[in-house]
Amino acid sequence: MTSGSFDLWLAMAAWWQGLDVRAIGLWIAEKLFEGLLQAIAVVVLGWLVLYRQWRQLTQGRSDQVVFSANLLTPIDGDGDVAASEGRYVLQLRTVLPPRTIDQLLDNVALRRVMRGLAEQATITEPVLATEGTAGFEIVNDVVNNVAGSLASSPFPREPWLLAITCEDRKVVRKCCIRVLLVRRDDLERLASWDWCRDHILVEEWYHLWRVVTLHQIALRYQSEQAALEQARGADIQANLLPLVDSQAHHPRVRALSLGISTRESSIKPPRAVDWDRYLPQVAAMGLKLAGKAAG
Repeated sequence: MTSGSFDLWLAMAAWWQGLDVRAIGLWIAEKLFEGLLQAIAVVVLGWLVLYRQWRQLTQGRSDQVVFSANLLTPIDGDGDVAASEGRYVLQLRTVLPPRTIDQLLDNVALRRVMRGLAEQATITEPVLATEGTAGFEIVNDVVNNVAGSLASSPFPREPWLLAITCEDRKVVRKCCIRVLLVRRDDLERLASWDWCRDHILVEEWYHLWRVVTLHQIALRYQSEQAALEQARGADIQANLLPLVDSQAHHPRVRALSLGISTRESSIKPPRAVDWDRYLPQVAAMGLKLAGKAAG
């Protein structure tokens, strides 16, 4: 063995003798334990996320926000129903790509509030019960998002009304937040339940639940307009700025000027709703409709 090799061997032996084998073993065990904990945490978190998504799917719940135009299209004289009877077919059409609540709202607190309000919505109160500053900001964000997304639309602008709703899971397959858009003239007609019952046909039989929802929105809009007229004079006298000083009772149904296609082809032949069959189910869910439809 040469002198250089012997010196290297002595150096390695000295280095080995200076090592604390116990400390090294503890360090390796600690790292292995940390790695094991991280692996377990990843598995648990992944399972929880997957379970939550699967549970939402099986329950029909979703974080999506769907933007839907609700068109009342006059039925022409071709077919069994004459135009002189003044009947309309309700056409439900998506006008914007669906978004998640997180994509729609930047503020984390507003996302939490919006999800909670959606859980509280019912067939009798389908419009999200937004109140106070948080609710005011939610409605404003949705209105601005819809108006901005449709700003470059090639279709002529018309007066539309917007309402943020969540239809009852008992009557819809997918329970998600739906931003419903209705032409203002149509919504005024929808306020009469007798008119809804006698004049609206649907493309699918289960769209009857949307007719009920639109009727509730129309009633909400009428009551809000009456309340706003009464409050306007008091606000002017008190020199209040409606968008700054008075947010507790903001309108939930908002007016917009939008360009949306109103000439849509029918997907299926229009059909009348058998209201005599379904109204008892509506009443059992707590909604008593006015007029002859209640009988």
